[in-house]
Amino acid sequence: MALSMATGGQEVVPKNFTGGEGSACFRLLRAAGYSVIAKDAETTTTTPANDLEQEWAEGSVLLVSHLKRERSAGLAKAKKTQYRRFHGRLTCERCGLDPVKEYSSEDGEACIEVHHAKVHVSEMLPGHKTSLDDLQCLCANCHRFIHRQLRQSDSPTALQ
Repeated sequence: MALSMATGGQEVVPKNFTGGEGSACFRLLRAAGYSVIAKDAETTTTTPANDLEQEWAEGSVLLVSHLKRERSAGLAKAKKTQYRRFHGRLTCERCGLDPVKEYSSEDGEACIEVHHAKVHVSEMLPGHKTSLDDLQCLCANCHRFIHRQLRQSDSPTALQ
């Protein structure tokens, strides 16, 4: 079903897959809730009419271990305080969104996030010094968009 959806609804049959029993491909498909059917088995393809008819299994507990670059405690709060002092309220420095006005609530400020605009966090060496001028206040949408562009670019600092 996943391959059928990815190829615009083309019929998918067992010969479209290789790997065999015990392969990572088969394990991943089964873990995602798909059935693996032998190539020589008679099959009929059934595809839900739309995504609304599908269900996804969620809620499993998963232990994830990874390295994370340390961020300075209080840095984001200090940037937001500085920005409020200069501009009166938090707004997005990229698109101009005023979340308090947009959502008619002071709680709207929760969608403003602090972004490292000068040096991408992944390029920081231990002991890197960041100043408040190195940061931007961005709405959650702009922040996510900029990080998507950074992942797709060759240079993480291309969007200063």
